[in-house]
Amino acid sequence: MDPGGLSEARVAEMISGVAAYMRQERNLYFRASELLTPKWRTAVQPYFSKTLLDTVRTVILKGARIPPPPFYAEAIVLSSGHFPDFVHLASVTYLDIVVFHDEIAPRTLFHGLVHSRANGPSRNGPLHRTLRSRFREDSFLDGHTVGSSGLSVGLPFCHAFDSHLLR
Repeated sequence: MDPGGLSEARVAEMISGVAAYMRQERNLYFRASELLTPKWRTAVQPYFSKTLLDTVRTVILKGARIPPPPFYAEAIVLSSGHFPDFVHLASVTYLDIVVFHDEIAPRTLFHGLVHSRANGPSRNGPLHRTLRSRFREDSFLDGHTVGSSGLSVGLPFCHAFDSHLLR
């Protein structure tokens, strides 16, 4: 299905639903979340602001998986089957909470921090703008959620951090 054929009212409704879901899940996981450990904070501090690193929190699920969101069936149809299955993702970021399925890894942490920087809870306006932008360029529905700038900044970090871990 071509999401470009949806009315502005329907797009706005869908964006509001996704934003509400993200806030709801953020609140759910907040109780179990913790600030970044000194090890992880030190590793990423050259790439992110102190403000972000002071507020972002993480959760590691042990033996549990994040269930599909309530809009999953519709997203699958709109994306022609390309919307990611949350059960199989390494992590999902809910505003300023990065939820990991198994363990924190350098690439998934960096990825989560990029999302949090763009969509943190104090940025309600930008969250809606980001979702609208991603929806209109079809990247929201096919699972592409890190822009090229996040990727280009992230790759040097991941390579450097991977090398650091191997020492």
